[in-house]
Amino acid sequence: MSRSIPVAPEPPLRRWGGLLVRRSGWKLSLGGWLLLLALMVGFAGGFLLGIHPFLAVTHPLRGPILVVEGWSPNFAMPQVAAEYAAGGYQQVLVVRGIYETGDVYDSGRYSGEYLTNLLAQQGIPRERLTALFPPVVRRDRTYHSALAVKAWLAQQGLAVDSLDVATVGAHARRSRLLYQKAMGKEWRVGIIALEDKQYDPRHWWRSSEGVREVLGESIAYIYARCFFRAPNESGSRAKAEPSRPPTSQSCQQTELHNLPNADRMHSAVSPGSSGLTKTAAVTGARALARCRVIWPAGIEAASTLRSSGKGKSATVLVDLL
Repeated sequence: MSRSIPVAPEPPLRRWGGLLVRRSGWKLSLGGWLLLLALMVGFAGGFLLGIHPFLAVTHPLRGPILVVEGWSPNFAMPQVAAEYAAGGYQQVLVVRGIYETGDVYDSGRYSGEYLTNLLAQQGIPRERLTALFPPVVRRDRTYHSALAVKAWLAQQGLAVDSLDVATVGAHARRSRLLYQKAMGKEWRVGIIALEDKQYDPRHWWRSSEGVREVLGESIAYIYARCFFRAPNESGSRAKAEPSRPPTSQSCQQTELHNLPNADRMHSAVSPGSSGLTKTAAVTGARALARCRVIWPAGIEAASTLRSSGKGKSATVLVDLL
């Protein structure tokens, strides 16, 4: 019985001093190339049709708190009002990061106040509207806004463990992820993706705005999912970049009786009615606020304190319902 003798492979041919080498190997046939092309077309089609529904996820929990990201465009406010009516929320928080400048327009404060007024015009009771203005940071702004919300809710002492976040379009899945990281495992975070009217979400690739938004949010979500680590998840990052809940020194407080357009923001709720459970009186060493808070119903309380001679320390803050 004869046995086959293994044949040693031929050494590769070399030319030009080894710069060129000829080797034998495998390559795709025509059928292989066609299969690869079909897979690539299928992947591209699946990405075009599926990426926006994946990013613009909507899964509300209908808890007592609705958080609205303050950079949302004005045209989204009727959608927020509709969600408020459908969800039966007790409180709506508008969170708008501001720059440390003295001008109300350049800092971004006016935009947040304007959105709050729009929501009131859409039917949300003013006593259920609150605006938070944490300072803008260079990176991870959504995460730090969520920390400001968490600090404010803890300050109010509310017995809640869930909230919904309303944001625009493809930003939704990343917002939910970062809010969940900031709030912690003991909290449940729902999400509402408001319609972005600047492009057609079903054919987002047909407009430059849609391409920028969807591709940018896709990359940002991969970063948030794979590379972002909250300070309590990474000891080295916590040492390099300490991130603490906002304090009264890092967040700007508001003088309710000096707000722009205060007459338009005035509420019919009086300090003694059921609309206000308590007031956090004058700021100072006992200041309760950690972030700049606009509470429209507090304007009347501020004028009452001022007329009674107790408003000399300038800032009055009103607690949550």
